[in-house]
Amino acid sequence: KEPQETPVVITDRGEKIEASGALYLPQQESFIVVSDESPLLYIVDKKGNLVAKKEIKGIGKIDDIESITRIDANTIAVASSLSLTKKGKIKKERSQIAIIREENNNFSLEKSADLSTMLKNWALSPEAEKKSALFIKNGLDQKTIDIEGMSFSGSSLYLSFKNPLLNGKAIVIRVENIRKAIKMA
Repeated sequence: KEPQETPVVITDRGEKIEASGALYLPQQESFIVVSDESPLLYIVDKKGNLVAKKEIKGIGKIDDIESITRIDANTIAVASSLSLTKKGKIKKERSQIAIIREENNNFSLEKSADLSTMLKNWALSPEAEKKSALFIKNGLDQKTIDIEGMSFSGSSLYLSFKNPLLNGKAIVIRVENIRKAIKMA
């Protein structure tokens, strides 16, 4: 296998933004890009040029954003990786999931929750499929969870994991009714 290149956006000042996730905005023919190195949302055109940097009003501290998805016409969600720092620590800032409202090209926090708490509560709920619940419980107990991406469909959030692997393969789990799950965290 050839090494994969990390997608990079270059700003007009030569600053590099390492893209962790992107969401296409068809009306603007641009993307919202998230980076694991910044809490900002970057608006990028189809050629990869930075159009704007957007702050998420009310977000507080969030670190290592790995994924972004659309929930509805005016709402997106972002999630941190849940991974350990280089020093082997779990930081609250790396365990965040946030629902964000978009209005007139501005972004503000609707709800946020501690992602590990949300997943623990979900794994204990009757809605959780047993194998997925066990995967989450073990990953959280062993501090090996590393979220790589997410997608939304219906009322469910799908989370994909870089670690731990299950039988050598990546796993995707479905969390039903994400707004309820966040509220319970």
